[in-house]
Amino acid sequence: MKTVMMRPAIGRHRIASLLNGAKRVKLMRMKAIRVHQFGDPSVMKLEEIPEPMPSSGQLLVKIKAAGVNPVDTYIRAGNYGALPALPYTPGADAAGVVEAISGEMREFAPGDRVYIGGTVAGRAFGTYAEMALCTVDQVHRLPKEISFAHDVLSDADKRG
Repeated sequence: MKTVMMRPAIGRHRIASLLNGAKRVKLMRMKAIRVHQFGDPSVMKLEEIPEPMPSSGQLLVKIKAAGVNPVDTYIRAGNYGALPALPYTPGADAAGVVEAISGEMREFAPGDRVYIGGTVAGRAFGTYAEMALCTVDQVHRLPKEISFAHDVLSDADKRG
């Protein structure tokens, strides 16, 4: 049985009643920048996509700030050695708050401030979205005295 712990949020889960009286949970959606073809910045489009749910060893991070790295632009333009399958959500780095964790997760808890380097979609994909799904090794604690925006601006310093 899979257990997911989520931050309390009013209105996050919508339950709809079906005509036969049964209840079902409506899939949550989020906004994300998506790329359907490689090219200049005009190929990036804001879309609504399903919000991911963490499975074993994963956590969901609500993005507060996302960094734009040179490698993000090379990939988007199609000028990089390893290109993602299309469509994809760009972005390697971000900072935010843990929204949900898989039940066995002990390293982080909902509400923790974090910065991330990569997502389950790949090392350089997935952070240009409202939420990002990560493994525990892609997530690091963000001290309270560092703002989300400052973290993504200085991310290159952390990587050396």
